[in-house]
Amino acid sequence: MSQPPEDANALVAVYSERITEPSTGDEVYGYWLFVVGLVASVVGVALFLYTATLERPPAAQGGTYWMLREIGVVLPAGGVPVMLGGVSIRLPLRRVATWLTLFGTVVCLGRSRGF
Repeated sequence: MSQPPEDANALVAVYSERITEPSTGDEVYGYWLFVVGLVASVVGVALFLYTATLERPPAAQGGTYWMLREIGVVLPAGGVPVMLGGVSIRLPLRRVATWLTLFGTVVCLGRSRGF
């Protein structure tokens, strides 16, 4: 495979070495958004399932159980929109479709922040 240009950042360089030569910058960033969203979703679901093995204290007491449970819900709530946005950004769509994807992802992330 060819070497990435010297001015390419680390994300582009790793994508070029491991996957293929990107045709656009959006292809690379869409791939990495997909990976980040997937990892966040899987980690969140794993944390949520892990809390089933812990002792459940009353909600008024707080503690590790409720903190892990909340993180286990919020990570997938943010990871899934980022993952789907990454798929849309990676595709060769018109510029308006990319902006609509960005808008929808920001709305989803904003609403999950309110949770």
